[in-house]
Amino acid sequence: MPADLFYFISSLPTLRWSEKAPLSYASFMEKCSENIGGDYAQKLAQLQLLPSDEPQSLIARQWLDFEAFVRNTVAEFRKAKLRRQNVVFTRHETTHLSPGDSKRLEEIMAIASPLERENALDLFRWKFLDGLAAAHYYDDSLLEIYALKLLLLEKQASRQLAKGQEAFKVLMEAGLQKARDARSEEQA
Repeated sequence: MPADLFYFISSLPTLRWSEKAPLSYASFMEKCSENIGGDYAQKLAQLQLLPSDEPQSLIARQWLDFEAFVRNTVAEFRKAKLRRQNVVFTRHETTHLSPGDSKRLEEIMAIASPLERENALDLFRWKFLDGLAAAHYYDDSLLEIYALKLLLLEKQASRQLAKGQEAFKVLMEAGLQKARDARSEEQA
């Protein structure tokens, strides 16, 4: 790891949940490449919010385990809501977090608004990353956590109410048209 890592991390703007990111992920990656080297920037570029099968670092492994836990728990709630017994939604089992985390996810899944529910899930993810960051001071793991947080902020910023409502309208119209077509076929 480059000797100037401490200075580079110190120069990064602070990321705050639900605020616009002070720099884009692409700009962050450019700064990494310029300041700490292209090889390490390529390692950072492999980080993803979605679980991957082959994490390259301890932070990536912890994120994978956490994200699998979140997704498995959410899938279990959805399975129960759909009253399905034999359906397997989970990717793999994980016991990464505490029963309190399961309770918090249960509360989040009870939120009626899909947008608010997704934002609450992402805030839950953000707080997990805050917990990881507490154990890392000015090391390469902190940069990985920073990158994941930046990706979460970009994900949050990409949600737009008007686009969501338009997509919902299109889906509803398609469903209604399909129902009309089926009714027409039955009547014929």
